[in-house]
Amino acid sequence: MVQPLVKVEHVAIEFRSGRFLSRRRVRVLDDINVEIYEGETFGLVGESGSGKTTLGKTIVGLYRPAEGRVLYRGKDIWSMSKEEFREFRKQVQMIHQDPYASLNPVHTIFRILSKPLLKYKLATPDDVEEKVAQLLKRVGLTPPEDFMYKYPHQLSGGQRQRVSIARAIAVRPKMLVADEPVSMVDVSLRVGILKLLARLREELGMSLLYITHDLATLRYIAKGGRIAVMYLGKIVEIASVEELIEKPLHPYTQLLLAALPEPDPKVTRSKKLPKLRSIDIPSIANPPPGCRFNTRCPYYKAGLCDREPPPMIEVEKGHWVACWLYAKR
Repeated sequence: MVQPLVKVEHVAIEFRSGRFLSRRRVRVLDDINVEIYEGETFGLVGESGSGKTTLGKTIVGLYRPAEGRVLYRGKDIWSMSKEEFREFRKQVQMIHQDPYASLNPVHTIFRILSKPLLKYKLATPDDVEEKVAQLLKRVGLTPPEDFMYKYPHQLSGGQRQRVSIARAIAVRPKMLVADEPVSMVDVSLRVGILKLLARLREELGMSLLYITHDLATLRYIAKGGRIAVMYLGKIVEIASVEELIEKPLHPYTQLLLAALPEPDPKVTRSKKLPKLRSIDIPSIANPPPGCRFNTRCPYYKAGLCDREPPPMIEVEKGHWVACWLYAKR
C-alpha cells in the first residue's frame, strides 16, 4: 500500500478555558483520523467553530496533540529530532486566512520573501533579489519591481494573499495547508486565487489541504480529490468530491449541500430543506453526548443517538460516514 504523506491518528486537541479556579480543559478536536497522500487535493469543510483551522495548525506542527499522533512520511512529528522537525516545517507550509495579519507590517515584501530563501540556503545574498522577483512573477505580481519594496499596507487584500502564497512556496514544500485563503478577498478576485493554487499544486507536485466553510469553492479546487466534513470537533464523513456532492450520507452533509444557493431562483424557492430538531448549534465547550449532531438531526433516535458516538464505517469503497443510520448494532 502507498504510504500517506501525512497521517493523523486518533488526534485530540485541548485548550484551557476560563479564569483562575474556574479554568478547565476544553476538547476542540476529538479522535480525528485523516490520511493525505502525495499530490492529493484534500478538502476540509464545516461551519465556523467546527475545528477546521485547529486541525490545519495541528498538521503543520503549531499545536501539539493531547492524544494521538501526527505522522509525516510515517514518523511522529513530535518524536523527531530538532533537524528532522526543522525539515518537516519546511516541507509542510501554511497559508493563513487573514492576509492583513499574517504579513509583518514593518517589513517590505522583499524582506518577507527573502528570509525563508536565505534561511534554508535556497538563495545567496547575490542572487536573492532575482529569486524574489521570480516568486512574485510566479504568483502573478508583475512587474515584480512594482511590489518588491512596498510594505503590506500598500497592497490590496488579493495582492497580500498572493504574497502569502509566494512565501509558502518559496521553500518548495511537499504540502500546502490553505486555511480559507479566499474568505477575506474580494469576490471578483477569488477565482484568480483558486486558479493560482490549483496551478501551483500541479506545477510543484504538492499535496493541498484546502480548509473552507464554502462547498462551492471546495468543489472547484478539490475536483478529483477527497473531502472530509467536520462538525463540532469530529469528522462525520469522508468521500471523493464527486461521491460526496452526488450522494451525501450524513444528515449534516445533506444539510450543507441543501443550503447552497442555486442559479435558478425558482429552484431555490422550491427546494425543501431538511427539518431540523433545533436551529441552535451546541457549544464545542459542552458538546451533547452521543452523536454531536443529535440535537439538530431530523433522523434522531432516542436512546441511541444521544448515548453513544457512532463509529466511522466504510459504507462504500472510499466513502466513510459516522452515523447510526448506517452502523449496525
